[in-house]
Amino acid sequence: FWLKPQQRFPFKPPTKVRRCSTLAAMSFLVGPAPPMVLAPFLAAEDLQASAAVSCAARDSLNKDLLWRLLLAAHYKPALRQLLVVIKAEQSQCAAAVDDEDVQLDQLLAELPEGSARQVYSRLTTTSCQPFILHPRARLVLEIHELRDWNKHQQKLLLHLQAECVARALHDEGAVQRLRESMGPDTLELIALQALVARGGKVDVQMPNFSEQGIDWSPQVEQTFKQILVRRAEQRRSWLRQQRDFLLQDLNWQ
Repeated sequence: FWLKPQQRFPFKPPTKVRRCSTLAAMSFLVGPAPPMVLAPFLAAEDLQASAAVSCAARDSLNKDLLWRLLLAAHYKPALRQLLVVIKAEQSQCAAAVDDEDVQLDQLLAELPEGSARQVYSRLTTTSCQPFILHPRARLVLEIHELRDWNKHQQKLLLHLQAECVARALHDEGAVQRLRESMGPDTLELIALQALVARGGKVDVQMPNFSEQGIDWSPQVEQTFKQILVRRAEQRRSWLRQQRDFLLQDLNWQ
């Protein structure tokens, strides 16, 4: 005869699986390790969550040293860019130290007392607005144009983050040089943005540079026209190449 499933397997699995709470899991992960040791390997949100289960983590969130460690770990490219700008002005002073990590630590040590956490918060909210492409707008650009967009956008974001740290250090000279170095990347993004706005057609029409954070000058206008001409030539060359590929496919036997 045939047994019912309940008779063949009399042991029922538990209906509820016991799960440890988020705080208990965080407490297990943090353990006895000092927050200063874990800081370079965790996001700021993780450290703030660990403060709910660890008194040491809660106390460390109020220390500048922790946020300087987070700045050095999470925003090293921006700090490195700022260091390059400062070296250009004070090369004789920076040449005495060869270790980059030591130079970054010295740079962060110059931040005003109690400002490291505010600087970290500003860096997390720094963006490349208004140079943001929506998914539908990205379809207008060709592959090489998208590659250039991503490259110039990342460079602009890096300079903006470095500028944020320079302002916290009250280094107006570094801020001015960083603003000047953003010009080429900003013009490239304006040209690609204009290409998107016109549906892929290159139109030599001057935008409102002041809205993009660039001071107008005849040199800026001439540079922008050269970028548009280069973009038009690159797009024509790209289309010719695609046509040649299609003709080769049609002639293939």
